Amino acid sequence: MKFRIPQSAQKALDTLNDNGYEGYLVGGCVRNWLMGATPHDFDITTNALPEQIKSCFDGYRTIETGIKHGTITVIIDGESLEITTYRADGEYLDNRRPESVEFVSSLSEDLSRRDFTMNAIAYANGELVDLFSGVEDIKNGSIRCVGNPEKRFDEDALRIMRALRFSATLGFKIESETSNAINKKCGLLANISAERNFIELKKLICGDFAAQVLDEYAKVICEIIPQLSIENVQEYAKKVGNIQPNLPLRLAGLLLPLKAEADIALYLLKVDKVTKTLVLNAIKACDCALCDETSALLAVSELGFDAVIIAAELKGETGLAQFIKKAKEKEVCVHIRQLKISGDDLASLGMSGKQIGECLSMLLRAVILGEVKNEHSELLKKAQELNNKSHTD
Repeated sequence: MKFRIPQSAQKALDTLNDNGYEGYLVGGCVRNWLMGATPHDFDITTNALPEQIKSCFDGYRTIETGIKHGTITVIIDGESLEITTYRADGEYLDNRRPESVEFVSSLSEDLSRRDFTMNAIAYANGELVDLFSGVEDIKNGSIRCVGNPEKRFDEDALRIMRALRFSATLGFKIESETSNAINKKCGLLANISAERNFIELKKLICGDFAAQVLDEYAKVICEIIPQLSIENVQEYAKKVGNIQPNLPLRLAGLLLPLKAEADIALYLLKVDKVTKTLVLNAIKACDCALCDETSALLAVSELGFDAVIIAAELKGETGLAQFIKKAKEKEVCVHIRQLKISGDDLASLGMSGKQIGECLSMLLRAVILGEVKNEHSELLKKAQELNNKSHTD
């Protein structure tokens, strides 16, 4: 079997071979080739020790990416290639990383420590090294741990979320022993950082096959978002296929049952500020009466275009979502700063302080309701009416 290897990766393999060392492409790039997808990252494994790797590539820029764990990054033709010494992992005490690693001379030992069979296939010079039937599992669309699945998850609990993410994005089925171990060991995800869990979760929920995974592994999702119930997740699984694979949109849909508690869930997941604000505003917008274009624009004035678009789509109001998108493109007036009148104009009418802010808010609402045009003279006239009314009330 021959794969089209980028020139930079082939140079790396040739350099290792020319210096008397083994070198194999391994992991995701081999998996992607076998699936007919284009690889983007090319990881290499070798029996050369880290210092020997550096010596082989002394004419290239090298970075000690993870030299403690045997990884050196080599820059060849502007491409970054991670080259890692064959290794066996020591004891895992935190369910994430080994306390130590031992460099070994055998490719088979290195492949046996990897997570899933589809990621434990090596390739070089037209030869596939497939010790755990990874090729067959790829053909069958099966995700299976290398060796004992409970041990694999005890070592690194993040592998649980990786299995779910692969299933949701590739459409592969998690085989029974691995699936049983996931359900048994999912409590270990509490030992994984929120950031790492969220990286996998956001890829999972945006996967083409997210519905089946969310339904089958709702218990796992609740381990990293304990504010949700299994029923919440399974109910969402029924709907997720009809929601565009956009992260804020799908995340808002998942957290929608939490209402105010969504803030806590997003905080604990360490979601970035921009996404968090958008999701929370979208959940608030779902509580608004988005019954027509005017009500939608009023919601936009408070919560923003993107949040209300998400809310409309989650509520199945696709026509309203399209209207809001067009309103955004046309820069329809929904914010005070878009009004063709200023605070100075209102001050000239004798208003001051809080009164100016309240008047601008009333003018904006009048514009959205179509009671007045967003033109300076019209707004000034309306402001005078409001000012006179405030003095007579």
